[in-house]
Amino acid sequence: MTMIKLDALRKSDDSEQFVLAVQSFKRRGENLQIDIQKYLIAVSQRWAETGDVRPAVKRINNLLNETPDGIRAHALYAWVEAFLGFVIIEGDRDDAGQFTAGTRKHTELTVSDMEKRENHWYKFTPPTPYKPCNLDDLINAVIKKAATRVKKGVKDVDNIDLDKLAALKGLVAKTPEAAPEADTATPELAPIA
Repeated sequence: MTMIKLDALRKSDDSEQFVLAVQSFKRRGENLQIDIQKYLIAVSQRWAETGDVRPAVKRINNLLNETPDGIRAHALYAWVEAFLGFVIIEGDRDDAGQFTAGTRKHTELTVSDMEKRENHWYKFTPPTPYKPCNLDDLINAVIKKAATRVKKGVKDVDNIDLDKLAALKGLVAKTPEAAPEADTATPELAPIA
């Protein structure tokens, strides 16, 4: 296969070169997906054989920290949670967002299942379809959530400015496409003391 010089495409009118470039992207992307799967299998195999989960956790976190943005990280996270049983560290800790070992033991790993094509990480969860942004829907959701919180009782940690909430309601009411179906009615609001 001929090497595609992507910088040369800027001055090219040859449609075939553009088609070849896309085919190259596809082939390299598929190879990267397979390489990541082989890495995941290798990490799993080493854990299964040694019984030491610590290197596996470190290697998985390293993969996720160093993976480029174009890779569907949520699919990797879901695969690791399902097959390795690792759990995400939550909270305000420095290592929040990293994996830690779960309760699964190395003797419970099924590397043969991990190797099945339908269980590869990139097929494990489908890509998230594009969802257009609808500002009215977003504002209505915020209004509904804030109104529900006010109805149930505002806590000290909540930050709900009633004037802003009323202004948001007014803003949406002025929009002809606003969805009135959402229960955005707020009971009589008493000032927060």
